[in-house]
Amino acid sequence: MKANYYFKECLELRLAEGNGRAVAICLNNLGITAEYEKCYDEAIHYYRESLRLREGLGDQRGEPGIVMHREIG
Repeated sequence: MKANYYFKECLELRLAEGNGRAVAICLNNLGITAEYEKCYDEAIHYYRESLRLREGLGDQRGEPGIVMHREIG
């Protein structure tokens, strides 16, 4: 999936910038693409990493969406 390529590129850029919130968004987007491709273990990995990072940043804006949308497996 082409989107997956771009989300991984974005993730690398955001990691280099040190932008934690943007990294969490990229991880969540990678989870969405993995879920769409029915790679559920990979999706769960990305969702958990995104949620862990958001919790560490005290960013609760994205948490309800992550938890609600990620009722897989």
